[in-house]
Amino acid sequence: MHRCLLFNFLLSSVLAASTFACVTTKEYSIQSAARQGLAYDCTQDTFVKEFLDRHGRVDFKVYELNGKRLFIEDIDYEKDGKYRVMRKAGHFKDEQGPAYGYYPDGKIWIRTTLKDEKRHGPFFSYYNNGQIESEATYYEGKPDKTMRLFWENGQLYGVLTYDKGSLKSVDGFFDKTGKPLPKGSFVNGNGELWRYDDAGEKVERIEIYKDGRKTKTKTAK
Repeated sequence: MHRCLLFNFLLSSVLAASTFACVTTKEYSIQSAARQGLAYDCTQDTFVKEFLDRHGRVDFKVYELNGKRLFIEDIDYEKDGKYRVMRKAGHFKDEQGPAYGYYPDGKIWIRTTLKDEKRHGPFFSYYNNGQIESEATYYEGKPDKTMRLFWENGQLYGVLTYDKGSLKSVDGFFDKTGKPLPKGSFVNGNGELWRYDDAGEKVERIEIYKDGRKTKTKTAK
């Protein structure tokens, strides 16, 4: 156990010297279900150290096991209070692996995976009431295959099909009661695609597509 104590001391010293304006808020360990209630062992339990930013919020977390860094979790805050949690191997490394977004009250907002800082794989977003907002798949940062959009009441809003960022088809838009909504002239990757307001009652903006690529967005009159 002396090795664990030495490791914690050295880790604290190195991190304190490298985090500049950040200050430590707390340290704790994460134990597996089989080790719940047992004394801390640095060779089996994950050691976590949190750092605050100048606003007093958690800026990043460092995860270590048996003297080796597992990963860092960076936390980015939105102006409206929502925040994202992303993993990376080090401070100057690209974000990789599981990534999450949360509302100010801690409820899940986004769940996805990152590859070289880009969305890659399944993507899910949620309303604050817990209802799913969208589900999609991304390929190196671009939407791919089927994307489903939902209203806050759970009603399907629309189904869009992509091919590595290129929008191929839109299988209809629906209002909050399930009634079909006009989608514009969009067909086979070309034309106008109408986007509706949060109430689903009027067209808010119009997107112009050519060969599956959005070339322009204009406000609806």
